[in-house]
Amino acid sequence: MIPKSPISSPSGGNLIPVGPQIPKRWWTVLAFLPVVAIGTLFLALGPLWNSYQLREMMARLDQSDPMQSEQGLIGMVALGQRAIEPMEIWLQDPSPERRRKAALALSQIPGERAYLLLLNALQDRDRQVREYAQNGILRRLSMGLMAEIPKWEDGALKDSAAIIRDGTPELETTYREGLSLMKEEDWEAALDHWDAAIRQGPDWAAAYYQRAKTLYSLGRFDACLRDCQEVLRYHPDHLGVLIYMGNAYYHAGYWDLAYDTFMRTLDLIQRLKMTPPARS
Repeated sequence: MIPKSPISSPSGGNLIPVGPQIPKRWWTVLAFLPVVAIGTLFLALGPLWNSYQLREMMARLDQSDPMQSEQGLIGMVALGQRAIEPMEIWLQDPSPERRRKAALALSQIPGERAYLLLLNALQDRDRQVREYAQNGILRRLSMGLMAEIPKWEDGALKDSAAIIRDGTPELETTYREGLSLMKEEDWEAALDHWDAAIRQGPDWAAAYYQRAKTLYSLGRFDACLRDCQEVLRYHPDHLGVLIYMGNAYYHAGYWDLAYDTFMRTLDLIQRLKMTPPARS
């Protein structure tokens, strides 16, 4: 005799026979199986895809066509840490063209390993490889030092007399107005403001400093450097000015001067960190 289910048929007549029932928890497991399968597939294909990307970008970078090579460079930089090992191999390649491209790629990839490879590349026999390596090192220095400016200025601005000449209310108002224009990134208006402030106070070092920052933001690096030199006449250990000066040298292409300025700045930062804080 076939066992009957206690469930009635839709017609209300004879009971409907049924087979073994699958517990609900197993349906939940079965529903997740496709998700697990797809995830496993992606995990398996991930390294293959990464390897394909790496080979593709290296092949483009190795092209003599400038556009293809540039696309390869962009791709290698986007790959980040995965690009370091093949670029390290290229740095040992007899072809100077490959070594140049490797140094150029590493100059734009962050991380300590890329930095150490660039330091080694400074000894390369090819001048352009050395320049790309130097550029990458300076780029890292510039980014690191720029991060020091907000911390330094925050402390310096707490003492208005150290920044604003004579600390008069009129000069303080002028100074705050200029800072407000810079905060709004209205660089041309800020430049006009600092020009007028310097005409009123030709020995106002803080105004020269802010104008140097404004000129830097406008990409007028030679003019920025002149204002930096003016500030150093009054404050030879002005940390902010040294940082902007090093970066202006860097962007203007004066790499040796940038390096010297960055080294001077790093020495100053160490001295400032070793100096005990003043007691209030």
